[in-house]
This record gives sequence, C-alpha cells and structure tokens, in this order.
Amino acid sequence: MPRLAPLLATTLLLTSAPVLAQPEPAPLRDCRALLKSAFNEVTVTPETTAEDVPGGCRFTHVGYLLEGMVEYRADEVTLLTPNLLATFPTEEIFKSANLSIKGLRILPRTGNLMSDYLTSQYTSPINIDLVYDTDPEELTAQLQRFSFDAGDIGRLTLSARFSNFDNTDLDYTGLTNETGVIHELGLAIEDNGLIATYFLPILVSGLPYDEDPRPTIAEQKIAISTVIRALPEELISMVSAESLVRFVTAFPLAYGNWTLHFESEKGLPLSALDASSIDDLVALFASDATISATADYRGE
Repeated sequence: MPRLAPLLATTLLLTSAPVLAQPEPAPLRDCRALLKSAFNEVTVTPETTAEDVPGGCRFTHVGYLLEGMVEYRADEVTLLTPNLLATFPTEEIFKSANLSIKGLRILPRTGNLMSDYLTSQYTSPINIDLVYDTDPEELTAQLQRFSFDAGDIGRLTLSARFSNFDNTDLDYTGLTNETGVIHELGLAIEDNGLIATYFLPILVSGLPYDEDPRPTIAEQKIAISTVIRALPEELISMVSAESLVRFVTAFPLAYGNWTLHFESEKGLPLSALDASSIDDLVALFASDATISATADYRGE
C-alpha cells in the first residue's frame, strides 16, 4: 500500500482541491467559509477552528479520511497564497503557495485492522512544509522547499527547479507523458529510522505479499551500486559516487545524514524518471549534468 499517498493527499487537499465548479463563483467570505466548502474532503471535530491570517488561512484539528479506513489528522494547517479566498472557489491551481502542516497523526479507526496496524507503526507526529512558486507564462516552477519531519526518527528536505512545466495541467497520465524538465534537485535526509518506517513500505508494495523481499532488495542494491561506480567522473566524482553507494548499501537502515544534488542547465526530462532501468535513465543525462553526494553513516 503506498502509505505516503494519504499524506500527499492531505498536503494537496488545500492547495488544489476546488469546490464544485459554478458560473462566475464569488470569492469566499472568510476562512470559515472556505473550510465549510471543503467539508466533503475534510474531517472536523468540535475543537476545529478556522482563522483568517495575513496572506491566507489557518485551521486547527482538521483531518482527511482515506477510503473510510485511515484518518490523518493535523493539529494545525496554515495555507498562504495570493487571493486564496477568490481562487479557491474556482478550478484554478494556485500559482504559488506556502503550506504548513503541524502535528499530523494517523488515528485508529475502531475495528479496522489496517488502520490499527498503520497507527501502531507510525507513532511520531509529522510536520510538513511545502513552498513553491510557478510562472504559468514562462512555464517555470520552483519547489523552494518540501520538508517531511518525523521528529526523533528523522526528516527529509527536497528542493527543485523546473522548466516547460505546466502547473495548470491536471490531466496527469503518468511520467511517460510529462513534458517538464528538471534542472536542479536537492535532497537532504537525516535518518534515524525514517526510511525504514515510511519509504521502504512503498518500495516493497509491488512485490508479492507472501515473499520475503530481502533477496530482491539485496540484488537491486548490488545492481544499483555497480551502475553508480561505472558513472563517468564528468557526471559524478569518485567521492560522491562512493557516498551514494554507501547509502544504497545501508538501505533501508541508513542511519545518518545524506545529501544529493543534481544540476543541469540543459536539464533532464521528467519522463526520464519512468525509464525501465537505471542504465536507461543514466543514458538520458545531458552532457552538462553534475551529481554530488555526501554521506555521514552512523550505523544502527
């Protein structure tokens, strides 16, 4: 089960989900009206509040229910974006936004085994920040920050820069058909169990449920490490390559601090991320592409 999907759904809930389309929709009166218009997607409690703040709205004790099985509830959600109350009733995507989700938890649903299992796995509250800016005319986009902070078990921070990226195109049909080009990507991970808890389940979700995934993971680790060590030094230095190999070797118990940075003015098409193998992906890197990485492995 792609367990991060509900988290991303929560993240996107207030940034891209409009109310039902209506002819010439009027701006919403205030943030309480915005919350009311999203009742079909948002779960509330008697403690739920909606507050107008400079540049947007702040909500407390709001949640998202996934298929009636798992509820994700946040202590506080703050969304800042220009003309929020006028844009939300339309079907337009926000050109820029600053979204903060604090104290995101998975709540048990009494009698639901899947919910009880997930709740037992994820005990740390999560804080999520998403800050982005786009230029629809120039078709550029800047992911200034996406951070996923799970407290004691670690945090992940991502940034990126794109061109030929149409933020208004909601008809997503897979990476193969994406027209965007990525020019810069920065990733930093502080892992004290973060990867094993939140990201490993995604990677093994496609494997047969009745098979031990460890042999497959071990084979993939060897194959990926071999490809990394074979990369040209014009793309990645030997030190950076060994840092990446160290991460792959330690996965999924990659306790420590890790960074990765990719840059290319010619860019890498997003569709390349759908390549059938790492070798096919590497073949699509532009001649000016560079990758750097650092590793500070602490062990378990």
